[in-house]
Amino acid sequence: MTVLKLVLSDGFMPMQRFGPAPLFELDRRYLRHGSQGQVIGRHINCAWEVGTRHYSCIQIDGRAVFAVFFDPGHPQGSRIIKGPFTQIRLVDGHAYGDGSRLAQFVESSDAWCEPAEEACWPCVEFRNDAR
Repeated sequence: MTVLKLVLSDGFMPMQRFGPAPLFELDRRYLRHGSQGQVIGRHINCAWEVGTRHYSCIQIDGRAVFAVFFDPGHPQGSRIIKGPFTQIRLVDGHAYGDGSRLAQFVESSDAWCEPAEEACWPCVEFRNDAR
């Protein structure tokens, strides 16, 4: 099984690392770690707040990373799967898969908007499989 690793950085402070884990989730503005969904940070003012520190960039690495956009409140459980990617980067409220833009966080709707589908989703999971 491929595991994912997450690194937070800002260019000045030491990096903070999480993982290995089978998934990381963006639940609206919250960053969650692993299958238990532990909150490790939140998106605020185009930065990631983890404890008392603020980071400008998140990088998620793995051999095959899938981005799963979904709405847990939708009765049909609709979702869109993108990938696989070898690297996900979250910078200034934008999510990129291997350099291509996947989504942008829109504060007013508190959701991740995916331009190709012209849809907004409250949750995005970065997983090591396409389930």
